[in-house]
Amino acid sequence: VDGGTLEDFWITDVDIQRAWSPLFMRLEDRGRVKPGDPKPGVGTLRRVVMEHITGTCNGPRGSYFIGVPEKPIEDVILHDVHLEQFASVKPVLNADSIDELRGIYPDAHMIDDLGDAPAYALWARHVKGLYLADYEVTPVQPDPRPAYVFSDVEDLHQ
Repeated sequence: VDGGTLEDFWITDVDIQRAWSPLFMRLEDRGRVKPGDPKPGVGTLRRVVMEHITGTCNGPRGSYFIGVPEKPIEDVILHDVHLEQFASVKPVLNADSIDELRGIYPDAHMIDDLGDAPAYALWARHVKGLYLADYEVTPVQPDPRPAYVFSDVEDLHQ
């Protein structure tokens, strides 16, 4: 979020327990620097693979990936992911009513004042190249949200 680059990242064989947002990625143009330093451009978040991921007892916030309109998160593969989580009891959010969340510290808690993510399995916004292969999130109680909400997602493969 401060002009950095994260690319060619591989996450494998992880067991996620009791996380409110099991999977979270945020690309933003916060550009925070020391006084007097020039503000960097938008960073880069691309070519991320998450595979062989399991987990139980996860919170209801849900997983979400959010880029920015001018530069999306690119080429994310979720393969062999099986998560259990609690259902949301908050009102269902409409993804289109959530602003771009500019300038907010990049943390999964960034939507807590609004509610849980608009989808229980994955909410993705401003992503180019999203591949879901054997990706499953199971709420342990009925959840009023849809499994997926995709906004401005190009090249989606399910």
